[in-house]
Amino acid sequence: MMERERTRTRSFVRGLLFGVIFSLLFGLAYPPTDLWWLVVLAPVPLLLAARGCSRPLWCAVGVSAATMPMWALHHSWIGGISALGLPPLALYLSLWPGIFVWMMARLARTRDWVYWLGAPVVWTGLEMLRGEVVWHGYPWFLLAHPMIEWEWFSRGASVFGVYALSLIVCSASALLACAIACRNCETHRWRNIGIAGACITACSVVLSVIGGSTAASSERAPVRIGVVQTSLPQTIRGAWSLEDRIDTMRRLITLSFEAVMHEPSPDLIVWPETLFPGPTLSEDALAELRAHYEGLYPGHDVEPLLFDTTMRQISAQLSIPMIIGARGYDGFRIESAGGDRFVDVWDGTYNSAFVVTDGVIEAQRYDKMHLTPFGEVMPYISNWKWLESRLLSFGAAGMAFDLDAGETPVVLSVETRDGRTIRLATPICFEATISRVCRRLVFEGAERRADVLLNLTNDGWFGGHPGGRAHHLLVSRWRCVELGTPMVRSANTGISAVIDARGRVLIRGPQSVLDDDWSMRPGGRGDEQRAGVIVGAVEPGAGVTAYGRVGNLVGWICLGLSVCLLVPVIRAGSGSRSSREPMAEKTNDAPGGAA
Repeated sequence: MMERERTRTRSFVRGLLFGVIFSLLFGLAYPPTDLWWLVVLAPVPLLLAARGCSRPLWCAVGVSAATMPMWALHHSWIGGISALGLPPLALYLSLWPGIFVWMMARLARTRDWVYWLGAPVVWTGLEMLRGEVVWHGYPWFLLAHPMIEWEWFSRGASVFGVYALSLIVCSASALLACAIACRNCETHRWRNIGIAGACITACSVVLSVIGGSTAASSERAPVRIGVVQTSLPQTIRGAWSLEDRIDTMRRLITLSFEAVMHEPSPDLIVWPETLFPGPTLSEDALAELRAHYEGLYPGHDVEPLLFDTTMRQISAQLSIPMIIGARGYDGFRIESAGGDRFVDVWDGTYNSAFVVTDGVIEAQRYDKMHLTPFGEVMPYISNWKWLESRLLSFGAAGMAFDLDAGETPVVLSVETRDGRTIRLATPICFEATISRVCRRLVFEGAERRADVLLNLTNDGWFGGHPGGRAHHLLVSRWRCVELGTPMVRSANTGISAVIDARGRVLIRGPQSVLDDDWSMRPGGRGDEQRAGVIVGAVEPGAGVTAYGRVGNLVGWICLGLSVCLLVPVIRAGSGSRSSREPMAEKTNDAPGGAA
């Protein structure tokens, strides 16, 4: 019994030590530090920990415990929204490296070649499970994400997507771990390592060459897009007074005219997600609201409550098409609740993107299809509204998850002043990080549906966190590579940007440093300098990338193979204690035992 307890303790400490090393390497590879090359080294300590471990579960627990502070630090901005939501999120994310170590420790009891070849497959399969399946998907912090800075490598995502590149990065990590673990092995092992290294290099070259050769160049004239970046902290949005709304509208108008003054002037102006200060831009809902307010306040100007007339006037004066983020409604109506009370009722309400041209709010509208998990919807839990309301009152008082998800991948079309028609895919906020959503917007089978990606986002949720907004931009850039399509981001508080079809940031807007004083107002403390406009030209996307045809095929294959590997994993774990003891004696569960 005492020996068993000591073995468990050694396994836990081993996981803890190697988990700390992993956390340092992995955490520093992402914003705000951006030491992107460290990501290749990050899985190495986990592979060494798993191979020399005699108690997989305790080693996995140690790894998860060591990674929790790293996840909490990267997601510290969550604390400003829900202090009670941060610990469960950090715990949830820490489970994934622990699961990886647990599976690999079990695989280590099979054959060496199964272990080293299975490592990148299992890693990528778990990324796919976390990024696309569980809790509606959270595809941030994928292993390949920091590698966007290495253009030669990253352009391979246009063939099979970013998950395929995670497979290659983890393969290189497994190769390094194998070289360390087998440093005292016979010569033919080194020969096999060399062969594996050559295969990884060959795969990288092939994907890069194919990705580069299939990138179609458009013969169409570039599109100039003016981006309005406000600087509105989320604390204001939580209690948006009429004064704040009027100030917001004034600033949006000023910035829009500033964008028009650029030479040459833009073909299109974009406002960030839901920054329109009125209740909606849906024509039916506006008519219902106007009639209701005019009945309540006869003889009074109700425009400050709606802002739509001002919006139309500004659009007519600018004479440039505008994409506006605002709330959309289906079947909006106002019903009596008895006495002098009235309630708003609707068939559907959405986070939407509207087109306003020459003073006319057009009928075309894109409704956000993938609601942000735990920001706009509680996956699974939202099916039971009573449970959702209980959890919100407990951990995020004041928030209301009342949005519906759009069902149709609508592409917005605008006609420029010189007669060109531009097709725009408008993923909203978190959607720009979801590859399948953007692929569905840009392509339909073998046909291109959109020329440019417009990402309307409100990054005020990140508060003053130095890495949150930068990470949102980082992940969004991969959509450009995968789809061969440029992207323009219009972000409240930053980082607005113009990105080409290879994921390169051509123009980068400022990132606001916010506090509780909204410095758009006179006498503000400097944030007004962070609001502004950028105007950039992008070449419309052309052709269909290989990824546009096959999607995340490699990721799904890895997930399927990972499930198949559970069979030897479970069988390895069900062996007798005596069959497992030699490895424990050989490695002694010390940090250096991987040798």
